[in-house]
Amino acid sequence: MNNKGEAHENAEADGIIEAMPTIPKDNTFFRTEKSKNLYVVWKGIKLEISNNKTVAKLGLDLSDVITVPDEALSLLVHGGFVS
Repeated sequence: MNNKGEAHENAEADGIIEAMPTIPKDNTFFRTEKSKNLYVVWKGIKLEISNNKTVAKLGLDLSDVITVPDEALSLLVHGGFVS
């Protein structure tokens, strides 16, 4: 492979690696910097939590919510709502 092709592949790999730390892992209970909506990650998809009663049903605690960069939200497929 020529150097141009290798450079292109490396740039793509670098982009993926740079994005990885911003993607919440499974069981992450989070909101983004600009939103008050709550989400939990399950099997790589984000599920929006509809209310505080659901938070309790899931055994989650509001004190465990982390804030992630807004870009992280768009990196996950929206799997619907949990109610």
